[in-house]
Amino acid sequence: MQLDDDILGFLRGEQFSSGCCLRLSGDFKERSRLTYMQRVVKGASVLHIGCVDHTPEKVRRKLARGVWLHKLLMDSAELCAGVDINESGVKYLSEDMGLPHIHCGDILRDTIPGVNDRQWDFVVLGELLEHTDNPVDFLATLRSRPGLERAACIITVPNAFYYKNFKKALKQYEDINSDHRYWFTPYTLAKVLTRAGYAVDDLQLTQDRAFKFFPPIPWFILSRYPLLRSKVVALASPIPGRE
Repeated sequence: MQLDDDILGFLRGEQFSSGCCLRLSGDFKERSRLTYMQRVVKGASVLHIGCVDHTPEKVRRKLARGVWLHKLLMDSAELCAGVDINESGVKYLSEDMGLPHIHCGDILRDTIPGVNDRQWDFVVLGELLEHTDNPVDFLATLRSRPGLERAACIITVPNAFYYKNFKKALKQYEDINSDHRYWFTPYTLAKVLTRAGYAVDDLQLTQDRAFKFFPPIPWFILSRYPLLRSKVVALASPIPGRE
């Protein structure tokens, strides 16, 4: 989905409306955020920020199911490097698993050999932005880091309109990762990116999880109403000359 020109003024802060309406347009046939990212980064150089997936057990489970993001990026990209602040997790990936190009450091503050000394085509933030205290500052600082000034950004975040959220709200409770600071929508993610100095090239809504409750919502309903899917995915390019 590409944003219409009439919405760009609101994203840039040039216009204001208390009832701004972002209408979805496009086919939204991309079902999985994982296959979308694999397709976009094919043959490119990719820096995966937050490459450690919580625990080694979780990495092993996802590997067994073929859904571990870093491995999928490695399989598709010409070069895929990962960076994370989790020292023990980085040690597990690089030493125990023997993965190449895994670095430990703070991408916003540290100069990391093998990361900041080359130019990347893409930087991937998978399910990360909702964990940051200030997403606009995070992305603006990221865009200014050596090697990332011209890198396109692929971001995936939980969708506030996910149908399971409404189901749980009817039962009077919220089910959320306790480290999350935000729920995002297509507009709010586009607004954050625009404020951080990125131009939004594509917005997608994807559905990764199986339907394990009764009664199930079949895929043909989510095809008709993509705003009820679980993830918002954005592809964005840095705007030249923005500080």
